[in-house]
Amino acid sequence: MTPRPRIHVARALIGAPSVKRQAQQVTAAGDVQSAQDGCVAVARTHVPMATQQALRFLTVSTNWMAAQGRFAEAERPWRALDPDRRRAAREGLVVQWWKYGLFGPDQIGALPGYLAAGLGPTAALRAYRMLEIAGAFDDRARDRLIRALTRSRAFHWKAARAFKVGGAGILLNRQEDTPEIARILSDKRNRREIARAPDIAAQAIRHGWADTPAIRRADAVAQHLRAASDSLWQRLSDPHLSVAVVGNSPKERGLGKGPEIDAHNVVIRFNLASVPAPSRADYGARTSIIVCNTDTVRLVRKAEASLEAAIVTGLDMMRQNPSVAQMHGLIADGYQLARVPEADETRLIEALGAPSSSGLQIILSLLSARGGASGLSFYGFGLTDQIGENRSSANFARKTSPSFRHNWTGEKLLFDSLTEAEMTNDRPLPAAPRQEQPQAAPMKALRFKLAGDHAKYHCGSAAVADYIKRKIRGHGVLVDGDEYEVLVVNGEGSMHHDTPAFVNKMKLMESALDSGRKVLLINTLWQQNSNAYDHVLKRLDQIVVREKLSQIDLRENHGIEAQVIPDLSYSAPVKTVPMPFAPKGKVLLTDFYSQDLGAFVILNGGPLRKLPYVDMRKLSWNQMVTLLKRNEMLITGRHHAVYAACKARVPFVSTRGNSHKIEGIFASAGVEIPMLDSLRDIEPAMAWARANRQAYDDLFDWLGEQPDWRIELGP
Repeated sequence: MTPRPRIHVARALIGAPSVKRQAQQVTAAGDVQSAQDGCVAVARTHVPMATQQALRFLTVSTNWMAAQGRFAEAERPWRALDPDRRRAAREGLVVQWWKYGLFGPDQIGALPGYLAAGLGPTAALRAYRMLEIAGAFDDRARDRLIRALTRSRAFHWKAARAFKVGGAGILLNRQEDTPEIARILSDKRNRREIARAPDIAAQAIRHGWADTPAIRRADAVAQHLRAASDSLWQRLSDPHLSVAVVGNSPKERGLGKGPEIDAHNVVIRFNLASVPAPSRADYGARTSIIVCNTDTVRLVRKAEASLEAAIVTGLDMMRQNPSVAQMHGLIADGYQLARVPEADETRLIEALGAPSSSGLQIILSLLSARGGASGLSFYGFGLTDQIGENRSSANFARKTSPSFRHNWTGEKLLFDSLTEAEMTNDRPLPAAPRQEQPQAAPMKALRFKLAGDHAKYHCGSAAVADYIKRKIRGHGVLVDGDEYEVLVVNGEGSMHHDTPAFVNKMKLMESALDSGRKVLLINTLWQQNSNAYDHVLKRLDQIVVREKLSQIDLRENHGIEAQVIPDLSYSAPVKTVPMPFAPKGKVLLTDFYSQDLGAFVILNGGPLRKLPYVDMRKLSWNQMVTLLKRNEMLITGRHHAVYAACKARVPFVSTRGNSHKIEGIFASAGVEIPMLDSLRDIEPAMAWARANRQAYDDLFDWLGEQPDWRIELGP
């Protein structure tokens, strides 16, 4: 019997290699749309494995398009999959609209039909929130949400719990009082989600539905934000107070406005803890108020000592906030955290059809509070200078690319309108809907090449390489040959003391730059290198070091500013794996760097040799972290072993190596954990580790607050 055609096609596509790899091969040649069309055809076959792989590629490739502002192209394959008939197509569109801020009338108008046809819990919550934010959450949507919450009683996986708590939050915001809300917020299984939602936690505490330390912290954050916001905006409403609002556009370079900016009573900056010294002549040095979002709230601790307050923005900050614990810690340490009035956020979304940037939110709130622009000065707001063919960097302090989640053209129109007219709270904002920029050429995948793949060295390096590759595939395809546009160099521990590996990597970067490619140096150590390659460093699109000492070396000895992000092994996902025959409750041992031999060595004598030995070359990263979680302590000379211990939250004793890479971790976190110069001092070092658990917890907590690496390609 001849198999049905769709099964035959699916079997051919499932064959070696895989749908995902075939799509990537087509994409590597530059034809993204052909790859997407092939995946749409596969997804229609209903063959589970092939469909899953095809949908995964559609998600990744449409994100490439949306990230470049090519929204119509990003929607095309989902619409070809027929959202009226297939839930996967509906979910792909809704999640994409939410992620990239597409809140226009076409999107909002489609949501009720998609909800009626059926969406999974994550997409459904996004759809209901978009309706609420756009002011389109009517009685029909309310009734449908209540029915969905009732039907979801039996489901308790993570996405379903988030949907139930988020849905309850929407109803609470409408002053609804239904038994379903009380049932959801009283359910112990939903406590983690409630603790990430300050507004919902406050209601849960007030009604006695839930009360745990984490929920009380979220409630405290909500109460503080409310009080601090009222106080701050009352102060900023004083028309006699001069306020400088300083954006991050490079448009002020060379104009020498720094003293003028610093002369204001209040200086507001965005996502910038301090102004780099070379930019202070143009952008000033003072910071009175820092504006950050929930992903960058950690910057508050790095800000100037004169900081008066921080304004935290975020569309879902009060409903789904992963930074509640960080914010509570800042509040406990005396920082004043405020937020933008919700009404101003809503007005901007209605005018723009998209979430607004923090800059425009602050400008509208200041103008509304003061009744006009008297006493206000605006610097560094180009808005549209970061998009288009001749775009500049999105940040004067470093090379960055813009987020197309924001409607930059519309924001420019609103900025000009707001700053040229008297502002009142009841004055309607002019409509400035998103206009997609015409694209001259079809979308081509960005091709990346990775240099510095040390996966074969040990499991820590393998975790780093896997993480970098995963990040790259979110932006384009990874190629092995010379046909690439972006070179990503994983520096790791090789960039010190002018080693041959350092020289080779610098020459490789110089060659790539000379051939017109973009080059990123990431996850790197930097210590005591000569100035022979400073001309290369100045041309790089991104420099990310692993710790503070490397950042200081680059700044003081080379005049280069670098971003600090901990070693990427810490960011790599970890799963607990079965290890039934592994040691438990012991002190574990790895190898150490011998200064005399210039290499890592394994102890073969003394009392430490009796301890269980951990060979990082024979374990996976999952196994390494799982093993450490089962045991009391680690003694190591390995940088990545320290990170594994931090991931497992297990104390460790470390010895010095051939660079400052471990010392740099401690300096970055501001913790004082001693290091061994000699293993003869191991007993007092172990006693110190057992007696000073708080120092390790401070390090573990600091690492947990650090950002993930983001690919920044600049203009």
